[in-house]
Amino acid sequence: FDEWSGLPRELQPFVAEMLRKLFFGIPRVTTRLAAIPHRSEWRITRDDGSYIGVEIGSEIFALLDLDEFVVFPARSKSERAKRSSDFFRELLFRHVNYVLGLAGKQLVRSSDQLIKLLFTQVTSFQEMIRAAEGVPRDALLILGRAALRAGSARISTDHVRQAAAQLFQTGKAALLNGMPDARKLLDYIIQEVISGKKARGFLLLQEHTEHPLIQRLVDDR
Repeated sequence: FDEWSGLPRELQPFVAEMLRKLFFGIPRVTTRLAAIPHRSEWRITRDDGSYIGVEIGSEIFALLDLDEFVVFPARSKSERAKRSSDFFRELLFRHVNYVLGLAGKQLVRSSDQLIKLLFTQVTSFQEMIRAAEGVPRDALLILGRAALRAGSARISTDHVRQAAAQLFQTGKAALLNGMPDARKLLDYIIQEVISGKKARGFLLLQEHTEHPLIQRLVDDR
C-alpha cells in the first residue's frame, strides 16, 4: 500500500484495523505500507487498554527508511554516500535504457558508462542527488532541465544548480506562496543559515521537529 500518509490521520487507525483483520493472519500474505512517520497514526487506545489499529514493533515493523538510500549526505560515512549514488545511477540507467529500447536505439552498457556520457564529472552527478533531496521524481525533473541547458554538451554542476533553482522557483516556491507562514520561515532559513552562516544545514531541538511548519518544509523538500 503506497501513499498511506495521504489518508486522513483520523481515518488511518481504522484502515489499519481492517488490514490487520483481513491480511495479518494469513501466513502466505505479506503486507507492506509506505508511510511518512510524522504523518501516520497507527492506533487509537481505548480506556480499557485495547486499541483500534496496529501496534508498531509487535504487529508491523519499520524495515526500511528510504532516506537512508536516496538522500546524498553532506557529511557522512562513505557507505551512505555510495548507497544514494548507486540508487540514482540505477534509476537513470533503467529509465534511459527503457526510452532507448522504445526508440530502437543501442542501449547503454552500464550505469557507470551512462554517468560518464551524461555528466562532465562525478561531482555534477552528486550535485543532482543533493538537489533532489531524496525525491526520485525531482531528480528526473532536474536532470531533464539540466540536459536542456547543456544542449549537445555534457551536464555540468552549473547546469544542475540552474535547473534546481528553476524547479524551485516555478514549482515549490509557487506552492509556498499559498502558505505565507511557511514561506516566511523558509526565507528566514535562507537568510540566516545559507547566506549568513554559509551552511547547507542546521540542527533543531527534538521538541521543535513536530512543529507543523518544519514538517511541511521537510515534506516539500
